[in-house]
Amino acid sequence: GLLDDIKEQFESVRAELDGAHVLVDEAYAELVEWSIGAPAILNLGVKTYNLLDTSSSSSSSSDTKLLPQFLQVSSSESKLCIFVSGFLWDYLDAIAACVSSCDVSLASCYVFTSLSEIAHLSAPGITSSSFDHQAPFEYYSSRISNHVHSTFGTNPQSAVVYFPVTACPFYPCTNTTLSTFVTPSTCDFFPSIEAQDVADSLEREVELKMTDIPDSEDQVATHHLAHTLLSLLALMGGADSADVYPLGATSKIIARELHQVFKSLQSSDPSSSSSSSSRVPITLILIDRNLDLVAPTLHGENVLDKM
Repeated sequence: GLLDDIKEQFESVRAELDGAHVLVDEAYAELVEWSIGAPAILNLGVKTYNLLDTSSSSSSSSDTKLLPQFLQVSSSESKLCIFVSGFLWDYLDAIAACVSSCDVSLASCYVFTSLSEIAHLSAPGITSSSFDHQAPFEYYSSRISNHVHSTFGTNPQSAVVYFPVTACPFYPCTNTTLSTFVTPSTCDFFPSIEAQDVADSLEREVELKMTDIPDSEDQVATHHLAHTLLSLLALMGGADSADVYPLGATSKIIARELHQVFKSLQSSDPSSSSSSSSRVPITLILIDRNLDLVAPTLHGENVLDKM
C-alpha cells in the first residue's frame, strides 16, 4: 500500500539520514505528519527534525541566524539533509541560508526532491543553458558543494537525489491499503484556463498543449502537478507507463505531458518496456474539479458509468 511505499522510501536513505539534521518544506512536513509521523523519521537515526525556512532570500544579512539552535552544535562536523517538494531553483537561497547558519563544518549535504530531472529540464521557460549545459541535479549539487566549500573551506559529500514521495493518506490511520490520499505540494492548484479559446479548442477536438494555458504561472503549476503525479506513479512502480484517462481541459494537458514523459523514458531505456509484463498495471483517471459531475449522472448512459 501507499503507506508501506512511503516507509520503504525513507528506509532506503537511512544511511544518509543517520546522524543528520533534517529540514523539510511545508508540503513534506504535512506529508510526514499524515503518513509515517515524525517519530518514524527520528527512529532512522536523525538527530533533529525541523521545518525549512523558505521565507529568507539571498539579500538576508550575513549575521542573521536563520536556523534554530539545534544546528549550532559543539561537534566538529555535521550532516544536513533537506527535503523539498518543488523546483530546486525555488529553494536555492533557503539551502544556502541553512549552510551559512551552521556554526560547524558540514561533512555532507543531501537535498531530496520529489520532482525528477525531467521535470526540471522540461519546465516552462527552462533550457539546457539554465543549468550551464549540465544535468540539473549535477548543476545544483555542484552549486551547493561550492557554497559549503566557500563557507567552511571543506569538500563535503553533496548530492541532489530524486525522492518520489509526493502523496500521503487522507487521514492518519493504520490501514496500509488506504487508497484515498492528498498531494500537499499541489493543494492550492486551480488553473484559470477555462477561457473561450480553450473551450473552442475542445469543441474542435484540437490537442491541447501546455503553451495553450494563457498564464505563465498556471503553466508552471500545471507542469508541477503533472510531474507530482509522475512521482506518485514512480512510487507505485509505474514510472514509465500508465493508462491515463482525462476529463476536462486541464486534465487533457496533464495527460499529454504524462504521455510525453512515458515516451521519452521508454525510448531512452528500451529494456523498460520488455519488463512491463511483470508490473502491476496502473490506471490514472484525471477529472477537472470544475466539471459538472452531477448533471451527467441524471441520465442513463454517461461517462461516469463507463468508468
